[in-house]
Amino acid sequence: MTSQGAIFEILFLGLFNVIGGLALGHGLRGLVAERTLRDGFFIIWGAGFGGIPLIISLCTLLGTRSGPLFLVNPLLFLSAIVLNMTIVPELVRDIGAGTLVAIGVGAMFMFIGVGIGMTVFSKGSLAFALTVGGLFVLGGGLAFALGINALIRGKQTT
Repeated sequence: MTSQGAIFEILFLGLFNVIGGLALGHGLRGLVAERTLRDGFFIIWGAGFGGIPLIISLCTLLGTRSGPLFLVNPLLFLSAIVLNMTIVPELVRDIGAGTLVAIGVGAMFMFIGVGIGMTVFSKGSLAFALTVGGLFVLGGGLAFALGINALIRGKQTT
């Protein structure tokens, strides 16, 4: 696997790792705080949705001897779990869920756009890379900018 292929795999599977880690962190926060399995669905779903792509990326990246790149996906998964167990509830309470979602989704789409653009450009198609990657980056940048604007003005987006 080339380094571009490894980066594309990290970007693609990293999205699942982050979403699964956030769900798992939400379920674990409920388990620790309330001592109940009311959020047990999030524990099971988050572990599967983030854990299975984590195993796939570890096996693939370790098998291709891609160096320390195999650590990126486990770090994404664990960071999302810890972030949602500790910081995210206070952020939602302080700045609002809509603002936080706009910032997060915007940043995610910009990240995906750059990854798609780099991958397509490495195959030699500059126009297609700029078009597809640029659309993701522009859409994500717009959502990100709207979220940051709401954060600066102190207005919560819904």
